Amino acid sequence: MNVEASEVKARISLRDLFERDGHVLKRSGASLVCLSPFGQERTPSCYVHEKEGYFRCFSSGVGGDCFTFWQNTRKCDFTAAVEALATIAGLAPGLTPGPVVMVKQDVEEELAPPIQGEEAEKWAKAVSDFAVDEDEQQRIAEWRGYRKSTVAWAIERGLMGVLPVYGVRRVAFPVERPFTVCEGQPEQKMLQVAYHARLGPDSPGNPHDKASWRFMPSGCGSWPFIVGDVSRAEAVFALEGQWDALAFVDLMGWVQQWPKSAAVVGMRGASSWKRFLQFYSFAKGATLFLIAQSDTAGQRWFEKDGFASMAWEKFDRVYGFRAGKRDEGKDFNDLLKAGKLNGPALAERFRRKLQKKAGFK
Repeated sequence: MNVEASEVKARISLRDLFERDGHVLKRSGASLVCLSPFGQERTPSCYVHEKEGYFRCFSSGVGGDCFTFWQNTRKCDFTAAVEALATIAGLAPGLTPGPVVMVKQDVEEELAPPIQGEEAEKWAKAVSDFAVDEDEQQRIAEWRGYRKSTVAWAIERGLMGVLPVYGVRRVAFPVERPFTVCEGQPEQKMLQVAYHARLGPDSPGNPHDKASWRFMPSGCGSWPFIVGDVSRAEAVFALEGQWDALAFVDLMGWVQQWPKSAAVVGMRGASSWKRFLQFYSFAKGATLFLIAQSDTAGQRWFEKDGFASMAWEKFDRVYGFRAGKRDEGKDFNDLLKAGKLNGPALAERFRRKLQKKAGFK
């Protein structure tokens, strides 16, 4: 393979390599810090210097660049590391080291391939196991404040599964991205590229003091959780996360009869809405409803160059709502569980905004 290591290194983001493997990076001064990728520890000691392109793990003594990271995590030599990262950077098509990560600016993002083989079988089993476990369905429904019929409805559509992660059975969700849209295509096709589960604070697989998501396989990136067909929807309702999205479906009573003119979206992380606007197609004249949490993250949706302002380029109308009172920190699902939301009243509010356009129920 005739590719210079320096050229590969110039195109690879060290931060993306760490996040591809599920490491949670936090800002520490001018650097980023995470738990060691090379051993067990409870206090983060691995520092990533993103701009300079090198890292240093003080607990294990390992340090270096992207090639050092790949060699030590894949147990391979330098040549194999260069070949694998060259493929990730789009410089050596034909090799298959695994899901592709984003590379540095001015380089087009390559999207993760759909899951297949063993991973696809795992997800299919996760859904089928959940479908027959009525006790677990009831537990989840009571925990989240949903009706049990909503949980069963989500399972039937492959939106939820249950599987062991680090020895503990956990609820998991699919991660899908759009397939390339062709001119005249009647609807946007979706490809499942991964599934993920939430690990609680200080639990097996997550020694942090905050909850963390694990993507399987890693490297798929953060894609929104879609319920319905956004490419045909007259009204798109965007909330923060899949639990909020399902809470909205439950409250609106759409389990009994799904309105073809609507779609519900749960954003996963800060980059999720950017991908949503970049990669998805939307119906002409569609309206977007943003239902944000009353916290700092929700506030950012309405700041300059935030979700709301960027959405104007894609949607005919954009309306913003807050779940709960300012600074309360309540999300939509919390309000549902607390009985502070009323389905018919909420639905009527959206209907009035849509001015009872034909087809929307």
